[in-house]
Amino acid sequence: MQFIGFFRQLTNGNADVHKNDIPPPGSGMNYPRVEVSQYLRSGYPVLDVMELTTDMIGDSFRVPGGSSVLTDGSHVWRLDLASYVQYHCIHLPQEFLDFIRDHRYRIPTVKQETLVEISVAVNRKLNCRTDPAAGPRFERDTTAMTRPVTSANLQDGRPSIQGRCSSDNPSERGSPSAGSRDIARASLDELEALVARPDHVGDDWQSWEMLRDLSVGRMRNEDLGTDTQLRWAGLALAANRLKRNSGGVDPAQALADEVYVRLFAVQEFGPAHGDPIRDPAETCRVAFREIGESLDEVVTAAEAWKSLPRQRILRLRRIKNLLTLLSLIKYFIECEAPERKQLSEWLQIVPRLP
Repeated sequence: MQFIGFFRQLTNGNADVHKNDIPPPGSGMNYPRVEVSQYLRSGYPVLDVMELTTDMIGDSFRVPGGSSVLTDGSHVWRLDLASYVQYHCIHLPQEFLDFIRDHRYRIPTVKQETLVEISVAVNRKLNCRTDPAAGPRFERDTTAMTRPVTSANLQDGRPSIQGRCSSDNPSERGSPSAGSRDIARASLDELEALVARPDHVGDDWQSWEMLRDLSVGRMRNEDLGTDTQLRWAGLALAANRLKRNSGGVDPAQALADEVYVRLFAVQEFGPAHGDPIRDPAETCRVAFREIGESLDEVVTAAEAWKSLPRQRILRLRRIKNLLTLLSLIKYFIECEAPERKQLSEWLQIVPRLP
């Protein structure tokens, strides 16, 4: 397994992995950047990191979840590598390019067992640890929220939810449930019906997190078309709400997950006033409502954050990460909208937060 695109400038640690400098722009002119960048965005996710990354070459892009890790079974890379290829056409190893060409710019099928092994190896290599209170995250950065892929959330190489059903025929297996082993094989219609059911009391949050991860992956799949991608985005939001309502999840993490989906939809498909997913003003309203604190309260806490308890500091850091995500949506909001003014006021305190 080869690590690709883990550049020294992208981390403060893990020198054995992040050991090479970012190549200069234009140094990779021997490949079609559109096809290669799409390949990089289509890999199997093996580590999901809720962390915004920025362009270290020319400040041309920002990538929500940019330090997340994907694989094709033989190589692993960061999600933001696709943007470095797209915007700067940086050099990539020739062996990697040959592999991509040999597979006609399509991610090959990878067995479940292999993906689990890769996920475990990546977590160990990148020094990840699990915190039951806030989800797995990097040892070096307690604000980066990560989720390793395990045998519990993979089915035939794709995220799934454990349970009872096994038939490939929907008419034979009946309606999927939050405990269905084959939920990754269920149709989008079936999954939308699943989250719409009122009887979800007692479903554990891990089940909804698995469904959310599955939906986010398919939301990113350009081959499905805009309408279908947006339906998967809606399913991701529904699964995220059910995850939050089931308890056992940090509300700040659940809120960041929701904003990430909404931000992706706005950036990828454009803003749409009144749309349940793509309305940037509604995204701000949701975020500020769920933060549950006034701007003055957060400002007061930020002034003395060094003396605060650890959990309060972590919460302030997550608010900072959330505001950084929201900064990307500001200019999609109409100039005279009150949400834009409110967001501008919140963004002014970002440098003061820990």
